[in-house]
Amino acid sequence: GVTEAAFSSVVLDDRENSRPLAVGRRQLVLRVLEHEPEAQLELSAVRDEILGQLQAEAGQAAAMARADAELVRLQAGEAWDSLAADDAVDVVPELEISRSDTNVGRALLSAVFNLSRPQADQATYSRASLAGGDQAVIRLVSVVDGDWAQASADERERLKSSTVGSVASREFAALQAALKAQTEIEILRESF
Repeated sequence: GVTEAAFSSVVLDDRENSRPLAVGRRQLVLRVLEHEPEAQLELSAVRDEILGQLQAEAGQAAAMARADAELVRLQAGEAWDSLAADDAVDVVPELEISRSDTNVGRALLSAVFNLSRPQADQATYSRASLAGGDQAVIRLVSVVDGDWAQASADERERLKSSTVGSVASREFAALQAALKAQTEIEILRESF
């Protein structure tokens, strides 16, 4: 790949052009104009960045612990409105979302669609980690089943195609797993 070519001895040490590399539909040739050898940075140069990362990690851990605590309270029967009363929590109004909703982040969408269907007016709850380390406590109050008869021809075709692709992927993964299970692999290691 490009990284291997850029750091190869021919390009880096001998300062020659790399062999042409295919990158998409283009060919790429690398030549080193300037190279700074790796060096350990002084702590003073990276101190603020490290402190920022540590503070962000601590904040994310605290948010996760808080969300987990709220989740435990909700699963124990505490009212959802008690969360809304807390000024430190942003409560988003109930949304009706679909699996292909692009207005909801992938992590949140995945968490919602992995929840169990609520039974007899009993909401189900979960937690999702969002971009930037934020946490979401999710309350699922109802599930609306799709109606094939009301789907447009485009939606039906898209669903058929998606279903075929999904089934094909699972079948291929099962085939690979079966072949791996039936195959004896021996790895020979040489010591240099």
